[in-house]
Amino acid sequence: AGELDAAKWTRESIVAAYRKGVSKGMLKVMAKMGISTLQSYKGAQIFEAVGLNNEIIDACFAGTASRIKGIGFDVVAKECEMRHNIGYPQREQHRLPVLPNPGVYHWRANGEKHSWSPENIANIQAAATTGDKEAYKRFAKAVNEQTTRECHLRGLLKFKKRDSIPLEEVEPVTEIVKRFCTGAMSYGSISA
Repeated sequence: AGELDAAKWTRESIVAAYRKGVSKGMLKVMAKMGISTLQSYKGAQIFEAVGLNNEIIDACFAGTASRIKGIGFDVVAKECEMRHNIGYPQREQHRLPVLPNPGVYHWRANGEKHSWSPENIANIQAAATTGDKEAYKRFAKAVNEQTTRECHLRGLLKFKKRDSIPLEEVEPVTEIVKRFCTGAMSYGSISA
């Protein structure tokens, strides 16, 4: 079930369709980042891989930084197969089932976790439109609690308690801000 029609698709046409899709996706990403030419993108190392192990990084994204490891090809293959089986189930009936919506893009009950749940949205809207301090407190409490769960990367961090550094030993703000770059144009938009 769900197999490609061998007469219609050859290995070459599958690879060509894949490359076309990836190229369109890359162009969209580059345009949104202000990258005007492929030359300014190649080798720029403007991304960091999150959630991929060294096997995938070395094979597909050579030289890309990845401080947070993650899944490998085995998990990618299992997830692809799982999604394929959901989209093309073996069935006795000819009626298509309703595909599940896991809530990846929009909030769904029992779906992917999102910061902007209906409750959070209602509380922040009530606080903003009516000045309801209790609604804001509920919103702030929920958002602060989210940082301790897996919805955000920062929620997975654990900090070690240390003695504080004397203020005299901290680099002054006047020195720190000298390293800030505040150009009016993005580097991507002026690259050639």
